[in-house]
Amino acid sequence: MLPQAPKEFIEPRADDYFIWWLFRNRCIMCHQSATEINEIIPRSRSKKSVLAWDNRVTLCRECHNEYHKHGVNSEAVENMQTKRHEFLMANGREEYANYVPLAILPEATIVPMIYPVRVEGLK
Repeated sequence: MLPQAPKEFIEPRADDYFIWWLFRNRCIMCHQSATEINEIIPRSRSKKSVLAWDNRVTLCRECHNEYHKHGVNSEAVENMQTKRHEFLMANGREEYANYVPLAILPEATIVPMIYPVRVEGLK
């Protein structure tokens, strides 16, 4: 039996290359080939999260249109965050599903990871 290669880990970042790699060029909703990168919390609602890697996902055109069809509300955001988490867990990217950079944590900090995250201010 051959030893398994170590899992590939890329430090999270917001650039398009990382986002396509993270989601394996697949739509997180329907698992078909993705055609675009979408912000879960739209640019119009949060300038800070526009390039946060954990706010970006890949979608196909149809799922992207459906997401924005009736406006993005808190229920849609929660659903997309849940789908993102489930996709990462199911596709060998578990370490990114609950990723918290160690550099920002004080020693002995325990960070509970809860999904989905409720976003205040969305209807």
